[in-house]
Amino acid sequence: RHLELTVFRLSPGRFATVINDITGHKQIEKALDAESEQLRVTLDSIGDGVIAADNTGRITMVNGVAEQLTGWRQGSALGMPLGEVLEIYDGQSGAAFAAMASSVFKRGEAASFAGGISVRSRDGTERIISGRAAPLKGADGELLGLVIVFRDVTEQHRKEEEILFLSYHDMLTGLYNRVFFEEELKRLDTERQLPLSIIMGDANNLKLVNDVF
Repeated sequence: RHLELTVFRLSPGRFATVINDITGHKQIEKALDAESEQLRVTLDSIGDGVIAADNTGRITMVNGVAEQLTGWRQGSALGMPLGEVLEIYDGQSGAAFAAMASSVFKRGEAASFAGGISVRSRDGTERIISGRAAPLKGADGELLGLVIVFRDVTEQHRKEEEILFLSYHDMLTGLYNRVFFEEELKRLDTERQLPLSIIMGDANNLKLVNDVF
C-alpha cells in the first residue's frame, strides 16, 4: 500500500502524525501514465504526422512523423507557436495557411487541406502534404486546442503530374498530342471565338515520313 505521512508539531516535544492511504491515487496515476504512454506509442506508430496545440496556438505534442516532416524535435517544439513549427502554405500562390488554424479556433469546425499544399522543414526542404485540422473539445464543449493530422503526398503528386503531362503530350517529342488538340478545339469552338481558323504546317517533311512509313 502507499501511505502519505504528515507530521504536525503541537508543542515542544509533542507531535501529531496524520496517515493517509493514497493507494487509490497512485493506482490512478499509474493507469494514466500507462494510458499516456500507450497513446504516445500509437501516435508514433501511425504513418501520418500529428501535431497538437492548446487554445492559445502553442504546441503541446509532436509525433515522430511530424518531427521528420517539420524538422522540429518535440523537445524543441513544445510551447512554440504553431505557425513557426508547422509552416504550411499554398505551393502555387505562396499564401500561408496560418489562417486555417485561426478558422478552426473561431468556428470550432474541422478543415481539410490538399491540392498543392506544402510544408517547409527547418532545413528548407519542401514537401507536398494533405491533411485535416480539427478542434479539441472537452466534455462540456469547451475548446481546448486543435490537432492537425497530415501526410507526405509528394511522390503521389509527382506521379499524378507525370500522368497528366503524358495524357496531353507526345512521349517522344514532348509536344502536345491529338487529345490536347481536341480538348482545345472544344474549348475554343464557341460563338465568341468565331471566326475560328487553323493553320497546318509540315516540319522537316515529317508528313512525308509519316505517309511513307
